[in-house]
Amino acid sequence: MVRVAVVSTCALNQWALDFRGNYERIIESVQVAKAQGARYCCGPEMSITGYGCKDHFLEMDILQQSWRVLGSLLQHPACTDIMVDVGLPVMHKNVVYNCKLVFCNKFSHVTSLALIPSFHTETEWATCKRCLLHVMLMAAVTADTCDRDAGEAQNEGHSKRVLLVRPKMMLANDSHLGYQETRWFTPWRKARVVEQLPLPPFITAITGQDTVAFGDALLATHDTTIGIEICEELWHPLSPHIWMSLDGVEIISNGLAAHQVLEQAGLGYALVRTATVKSGGCYLLANQRGFDGSDGYFAGDACVGLNGDLVGVAPLYSLQSVLVVTATVDLDSVATYRNSIRSRSDSADTAPAYPRIQVDFRVCGGGQGKRTLPLSPSLEPCIPSLGKQVTEGSAVWMWNFIHRIKRRGLLLPLDGDLASSTTAVILAIMCEKLIQHAAAGHTEV
Repeated sequence: MVRVAVVSTCALNQWALDFRGNYERIIESVQVAKAQGARYCCGPEMSITGYGCKDHFLEMDILQQSWRVLGSLLQHPACTDIMVDVGLPVMHKNVVYNCKLVFCNKFSHVTSLALIPSFHTETEWATCKRCLLHVMLMAAVTADTCDRDAGEAQNEGHSKRVLLVRPKMMLANDSHLGYQETRWFTPWRKARVVEQLPLPPFITAITGQDTVAFGDALLATHDTTIGIEICEELWHPLSPHIWMSLDGVEIISNGLAAHQVLEQAGLGYALVRTATVKSGGCYLLANQRGFDGSDGYFAGDACVGLNGDLVGVAPLYSLQSVLVVTATVDLDSVATYRNSIRSRSDSADTAPAYPRIQVDFRVCGGGQGKRTLPLSPSLEPCIPSLGKQVTEGSAVWMWNFIHRIKRRGLLLPLDGDLASSTTAVILAIMCEKLIQHAAAGHTEV
């Protein structure tokens, strides 16, 4: 069996406290990912709330509203037959954590069109419709009466949807770069420990689950194992992906909310390459993009790495609110690559084991014994110069600001000094980008 997986990551222009807009952009990213054949979609850090909520993270309302948005995502038809991870704040035992939540809405194929034969008469079709209705009603009754406490129990029509809530273990607290996460969140310090998080009643009504796994765990599907990192953990000298990779994780998903730092435009790409060249594996890096109402500009440098190479990169400095990067990867190449590094194999033999959440799902959707999809080639990202970082990043920031507050223009005083001249150049670049995006058919601009 050849294990070829199609996976997606994204760069989203999320806004602080814009729950409806953030929800719509998440849905759009999932729709694009599914249209490109992906079976897993990685989203940015705090994708539901927006990263720049600051002291609003201390309010209960934002926690409750985040769960309500998740409930809407769970019920949206675009989120079926794909694993999706989103970012949100979660309270566990009266402590608020910065979390990634993974869900999978996998429907059975009882009423799949592939199983419906052709009919020659209206009577035959009416009879079939009555039979299908009976099947669906029986499935609903079974789902309503199933034992919710049984860990492996599944509804007739769908499997359990909320798979794991993974709290951030290493917080970003570099205040000079705009990060003050310890002001609002607490790091999860219990490595390889899982507890049970009670779910809100309206989530229970949707999924049939009373609790969900909360902690440092892995997701084991029928064909691979997936691990989660969150932003700062990739920068840390003892990144969790090291231990996850030694324990057999082949796909690592990381959601960022990382600002652009001048002269460090290629750092995210370098970290992904370093992580996968040492440990092997497929690494999905998502990031927020643009201006979200807080300080700074999010770089939007989403990418997909595989065994030391990059096989997918999102374009930088785009005015689009949703950018999806999809790659087709051979997971058997991960096993081959790792096995060729003998010192790595020796360390893996004694590596501590993670708790695994068993998922009734296949990330590798095709390939019955043969490769049916072309693999994504390795590529070299274009690292912007310092001048481009200053001008184009500022131009996108300016457009996000003007577009968000719905202004029809702005007053540009021309004093002849450096500040007004620089602003005029940035404004000209913004207008040029608007013309390019409009010509390309991007109606949102």
